[in-house]
Amino acid sequence: MTVATGPGAGPRVSMIGNAHIDPVWIWDWHEGMHEVLHTFRSAADRLDEDPDLTFCASSSAFYEWVEEVDPPLFARIRRAVAAGRWVLVGGQWVEPDCNIPAGESACRQFLYGQRYLSSRFGTTATVGWNIDAFGHAAGLPQILVAAGLSSYVMMRPDESEKDIPSPLFTWVGCDGTQLVTYRVPFSYQTDDFAEEAQLRERAAALVGRSEDLGIPLMCLFGVGNHGGGPTRAALRTIHEITAHEDGRVRLDSAEDYFARTAAGGLPRVVGELQWHAVGCYSARAEVKRKHSAAEQALIVAEKMERICRLATGDERQGAEPLGRAWRSLLFSQFHDALGGTCTERANEGIDFKVAEARAMADRTTTLALHRLARHVDTWTEGADQAEGLQASALGGLPIPLLVVNPLSWDITATVSVNYPITACTDGTGDLQPLQHAPSGEVTSTPTRALLQLPLPAMGYRQFWLHFTGTPRPVAADDSSAVRRDEDASGHTIANSLLDVGVDTATGAVHRLVDRRTGRQWLGAEGIRCVVVDDASDTWSHGVQRYDGTEHAWVCEGTDVVEDGPVRATVRGRFRFEHSALTQEVSLYREQAFVDVRITVDWHGRHQLVKLVVPVEVGDAQCAAGAPYGAVERTVRGHEDPMVHWVDVSERGGEGGVTCTVAGTYGYDALGGRLRLTLLRSPRVADHGWGWGADDPDGYPYLDQGVHDFHIRLHPHEGGWHDATPVRWSEEHLLEPPLVLDTWHRGTLGPSNSVLRVTDGSAVVSALKRAESGAGSVVRVWESVGRPTRAVLTLSSRPTPWEATMGPRISS
Repeated sequence: MTVATGPGAGPRVSMIGNAHIDPVWIWDWHEGMHEVLHTFRSAADRLDEDPDLTFCASSSAFYEWVEEVDPPLFARIRRAVAAGRWVLVGGQWVEPDCNIPAGESACRQFLYGQRYLSSRFGTTATVGWNIDAFGHAAGLPQILVAAGLSSYVMMRPDESEKDIPSPLFTWVGCDGTQLVTYRVPFSYQTDDFAEEAQLRERAAALVGRSEDLGIPLMCLFGVGNHGGGPTRAALRTIHEITAHEDGRVRLDSAEDYFARTAAGGLPRVVGELQWHAVGCYSARAEVKRKHSAAEQALIVAEKMERICRLATGDERQGAEPLGRAWRSLLFSQFHDALGGTCTERANEGIDFKVAEARAMADRTTTLALHRLARHVDTWTEGADQAEGLQASALGGLPIPLLVVNPLSWDITATVSVNYPITACTDGTGDLQPLQHAPSGEVTSTPTRALLQLPLPAMGYRQFWLHFTGTPRPVAADDSSAVRRDEDASGHTIANSLLDVGVDTATGAVHRLVDRRTGRQWLGAEGIRCVVVDDASDTWSHGVQRYDGTEHAWVCEGTDVVEDGPVRATVRGRFRFEHSALTQEVSLYREQAFVDVRITVDWHGRHQLVKLVVPVEVGDAQCAAGAPYGAVERTVRGHEDPMVHWVDVSERGGEGGVTCTVAGTYGYDALGGRLRLTLLRSPRVADHGWGWGADDPDGYPYLDQGVHDFHIRLHPHEGGWHDATPVRWSEEHLLEPPLVLDTWHRGTLGPSNSVLRVTDGSAVVSALKRAESGAGSVVRVWESVGRPTRAVLTLSSRPTPWEATMGPRISS
């Protein structure tokens, strides 16, 4: 293959001085900060000593550390950047995992990373740089280009994991965006104990390959992981190689390399760049669950602040608190941290940062909620005689409840209030579905109330809670309420849309019938958890699929534990060796999904837990969520990543089942048999190097203890394009903010919507204050892989915003 290059293509091999630094891994972030400071000082010294050297480094978080700790060093770096000797690459806050974070997190990595570089150095990165991530999602090219990046450097998957004809290629994202990309040969680093030999061997190999391909290539050097950067010995060796190779090898910068190399004629790689370290989709389940919750909390908090602002005109809530929260969460997305491959001590520091982000989000949401409630008119007859909330409620005065929907479409949401109310009504006096459930505490009240409430798009609705009188949950003859039956095979729960059966002997969900079509969606084995033998390390190096022996959990009994107008639930209890599992299968009134909640007290070693969902389809095909996109994949049993949803459907659009998940990211599909990976139990930070004895105290295992999982199954007609998996997943992740209010006058009515999207496939993923503080930012995207005409209606604008949006899907 010969690829044309631009004028003055220059040396055949460009030696790029860099230092890939893991801020956390088998050390914590405190030690990571020390290594960043030490490495950057060393790099600045090498620049002073060698006028031919150009150094590059990523991660705006690192530069912020230097600015805060060592201002003189920061000034040296600024001078080197201005002189073109120190190249800012990456443009992200850190080098994150590129499969697990949602699309909005990918955008924020560049938003906060590039804004920091611009504010401190007067320039931004133009070369994307994520050289140690464990794969790259199909939606990233558009995000990279939109962030000002014109090229991208990565390393994984390596040559043994994905065949690409040339290290230099054109990457085509799921929306068709093209980006010149370079896959690093050999490694992103050189070893300080064998640098000279490595550099000579790699330079010679790349000179030959460069001549064969007809394009210049790059070779990265510099001590990495724990820091160090270019060494004097490495620079002496490179100068010797340069002299020997007659200029075909020389020190260079990544920016200059891409500037000299024409993009035309390069091989094209379409879609995601996978697969490497598939175990990282599931290792440390608790880290992933907490990250997902914090990510969702920040997105909701920003929307809440804007909903309050747009509805009330209250502008007091600033953007900076959430900017700091986002940066804490973005740091926790570093690929070893979110990938679950850090040590216990390193992971403790990551937990603090995730908790910090969630706490800041919670404060913002709470303030916005109360500011909004203050403007809503909750005055009612008899309020002028009120003498305290509790006494007045027990005296017959209803309590106002305000519930907010941060999503851009109308929803029906199930919420919980911790009071034993007798009824809930809307502003017209209509009863809302109500069911009592155990309160979870043994002090003030035995029950709490489950309410099913209709909510407007990106807005709020006020309801009334009644504490006296005869309980009035719903009309007794309401045919849409959830019901249950018993038959010979087990428990049946049903609503107006679905019929679900649970086998009492095995505890498996053996029936999922769509009552609208009569179709049974489950294979004979039913929905059940299994334990799979897994001898791989934490990363699952060299593993493509988990095909170890499957072991069944032993069912110890099943019971119907809820049977009401809002929800019916069957609970099963299971045991495997020293581990216990509880599975609750629920149906909700007039909702077309099955809710599955699993709690595992896990004590397995070298095993993993999967939830089997055998979808009854013929010629199966699979699609899965990715950061701001979707990917269609073959159903070959390969372990794959997903973001919030995965779908198995019958080819030809005959229907299928979408699984939405909260904090679970790995799955495999073989034919119609889908398996979601819930837990893995290799040793902590086990790189497969063999010294870890089978000693759970000296070398502990991952994911020991109690874990919670939440999955929903959505049967649908047509293919996944005809369903709304992203909307289903966002409803699944949402806990609508709510507040019990008091009685007061206000300027707002009982219901309001500040923004809505009329097209079913368009989703507003972000509504936030602009970073400049002036105006709002709305991010909307096409979510089902088909062109659409999106119409956004804002209450503050007289005319809607309309745009044609292209599909975001790749195979």
